[in-house]
Amino acid sequence: SGSGSTSTPKPTATPKPTTAPSTAISMDDARALVLEKVPGATIVKIEQDYDDGRKIYEGEAYKGSTEYDFEIDAATGKFIKWEQDWNDDHHDDDHHNNTSGLISAEKAEQAVLNKLPGATIRSMELDEDDGYYCYEGEAYKNGVEYEFVIDAYSGKILEWDQED
Repeated sequence: SGSGSTSTPKPTATPKPTTAPSTAISMDDARALVLEKVPGATIVKIEQDYDDGRKIYEGEAYKGSTEYDFEIDAATGKFIKWEQDWNDDHHDDDHHNNTSGLISAEKAEQAVLNKLPGATIRSMELDEDDGYYCYEGEAYKNGVEYEFVIDAYSGKILEWDQED
C-alpha cells in the first residue's frame, strides 16, 4: 500500500538563506545575556562556534568561586547550555586562584579595538601559566587575521601577530 512515490516532494523553491537572520545576536549581545544572568561576573572566554550548522557563542564566566559554562544560540539569543560549577580546583593552591585583580574579557577586547578599530574579535580566552593570567585571542579585519596576548591584570597587549 503506497510505495511512498506518491508523497509530495519537498518544495525546492525556497532557497536556504545564506545570510544569518537579522535576529542574530553579536558577541556583545551574548556577553550581555550572560551578565544579565549573573550580574558582576567576569567573562573569561567567549568564542563563536558552530554546532550542527547553527552559529553559537560558547564560553566561560566566573563570579567569586563559581564557574559558569554557557552556550548561546546566536540566531535566537537563547541559552542552549548553562552549567555552574564550584571552582574549587585551586583551593589548595592560593596564588593560583587569584583572579580578583583581573580585567574582564571586555576590557581586554577594548584594548584590541583601540589598536585595531573596526576589527571583529573571533575568540578570547583567559589563559593561566604558573599563576600568571593573560587573555589570548584572535581578531579579524579586512580578511587579515591577528593573534594577540593581553596581560589580564593591566590590559597591556603583550603579543601581536598579523597573519596574511
